[in-house]
Amino acid sequence: MARRATTTIVTNEHFAGSIRDSGAHATVIRDIPSRFDAGSCALGPEFNIVVVATYAPDEPLEEVVSAARSLPDVCFRITGDTNRENATIPSALPSNVELTGFLSIDEYRGLLRHSDAVMALTTRDHTMQRGACEALSVGTPIITSDWPLLVDYFRKGTVHVQNTADGIQRGISRLRDDIDRHRHDIIELRDEVETEWVAARDGLVELVVGSSATVQS
Repeated sequence: MARRATTTIVTNEHFAGSIRDSGAHATVIRDIPSRFDAGSCALGPEFNIVVVATYAPDEPLEEVVSAARSLPDVCFRITGDTNRENATIPSALPSNVELTGFLSIDEYRGLLRHSDAVMALTTRDHTMQRGACEALSVGTPIITSDWPLLVDYFRKGTVHVQNTADGIQRGISRLRDDIDRHRHDIIELRDEVETEWVAARDGLVELVVGSSATVQS
């Protein structure tokens, strides 16, 4: 199917390489940037981190909770539907960790926008983090896993961490110590990826139009 297609859209070069190795054409589009109005959200004076989660097996939530125990002055809010089938719920939560449950769009966006940082982690390589993309859209600094794909895309306003309690704790401390710079850099990165998206979109349109013209002729 890929060999017969004009192109196959993938999120990173790893998958693009697999497509190209099969003799097909691949187009890498990591994300489609967007901007949206963020809802209101009343947060306390603590350093607030929202952890974007779906309670999937690749999310190191137990490590996040362990890190939270060593940071009692940081408030962690873990999003996601705790009633989801096969949800992996962390146990023995400390007082500074809250499971928000499923949130409305306005509540979710408001939480992302008004938190000090958004955390989106995965133990699985070659996996894009939609939660981090959403944080970028609202201009909130990011904490994400130290995988090449995520380091390459979230190259500013972001702290990349090992998926261990110690790695997460040290990453949060680094972010807090330089929060003003990260807030500035994430806005700069948002502008950059929007420019990159326009170029990728135009290239894709040109490719499809060119293919259509070839078929018609």
